[in-house]
Amino acid sequence: MFMEKFAACRASDLQKLKCLFNFTIFVLLVASGAPASASGAQAPTAQAHPPADAAELIKGLQSRNLAERELATKAAAGIEPLPEAVVPFLLNALRGLESQPSNNSVSEATREQWRYSGDLVTALGHAGSPAIPDLSVALNDPDEAIRRGAVDALILIARDSPAAWPVLIRASQQAALALATSTLATTVSCLY
Repeated sequence: MFMEKFAACRASDLQKLKCLFNFTIFVLLVASGAPASASGAQAPTAQAHPPADAAELIKGLQSRNLAERELATKAAAGIEPLPEAVVPFLLNALRGLESQPSNNSVSEATREQWRYSGDLVTALGHAGSPAIPDLSVALNDPDEAIRRGAVDALILIARDSPAAWPVLIRASQQAALALATSTLATTVSCLY
C-alpha cells in the first residue's frame, strides 16, 4: 500500500517528498490512535490542583530571580487546565534555552535548563486547546527553543484535542519543505 501511494505521486521529486511526508504523518496518526475526525465534543479536564492565580504565575515567570521563575514554572506545570493568559509568558521563558544535543558530555547547568524547559512544555501542554493559537504563532518564532517547545506542547495537547493535529501537520510540512529546499540549495551550490 505504501509503494502504491508513493508511486501515485508522479510529479517532481519535491512533490514526491511532500507526498511521502504526508503519508508518513498519516501512518503516525493512525499508529498513535489519534482521532480520525477533528470534530466532536471533549470531556472537561479534571483539575489536579486548585487553580492558581494567573497574575501570581505571570509575576513569578517574569521574575529576575531564577529560583522564583523555576518555582512559578513548576506550579504552572502542576495546574490543569492552566489559564490561557499564562501561555505567552511560558513561551517567553523558553527563549534562549539550550536545545538538547545528542551526546551526554554536558554540564549539570545545561541539564538543569533541560529540566526547566521540560516543565515549561508540560505547563504549556496543560493549557490545552485554548493555547493552540499562541503555539501556532510560536512555530514561526526565530528562537529555536520556542519553536521546539511549541511543537512539544502541541504534541501533548493533541493527545486530547484533535484541533492540534492540523497545526502539527502544517508545521511538519513546512519543516519538510524547508529541509528539502535547503538540501536542494546545498546540492546546487556544490555543483557549481
